[in-house]
Amino acid sequence: MFGTIGWIVANLVISNVFAADSQPLQFYVTARPACYLGCSAWRCPTRRRRPRQGGFRPRNPGLDALRLLKEWSFAVFVIGSFFICIPLAAYYAYAQLFVAKVGFGAVAGTMSWGKCRRSFSMLLVPWFSGGWE
Repeated sequence: MFGTIGWIVANLVISNVFAADSQPLQFYVTARPACYLGCSAWRCPTRRRRPRQGGFRPRNPGLDALRLLKEWSFAVFVIGSFFICIPLAAYYAYAQLFVAKVGFGAVAGTMSWGKCRRSFSMLLVPWFSGGWE
């Protein structure tokens, strides 16, 4: 949720404050916070590792995920996610061209409205799935 909110704020700043939707300035603007966050990661406290009991056994996390495909609900989720990514790739490729051609204004600012609706939908998922009773 916070990643989506950060995306919205970054789009609005790039679009409305700097008007740098199609300029290299957008990369310079976002490089500063990225460098700050990267350098602040060095200030995080270290964590002591607990010794493993029974020794080290290398595992492949990808194979563990493939074992989950035996469960019908997970298999349907993976197949559905695969098929929804096909039109999603076209959306990401052509959304900027469409917004610019239709003339909605700044591309990044316009596309952040879609992210706002996505955030609202993400907040409603627990309610629709019965998580909030």
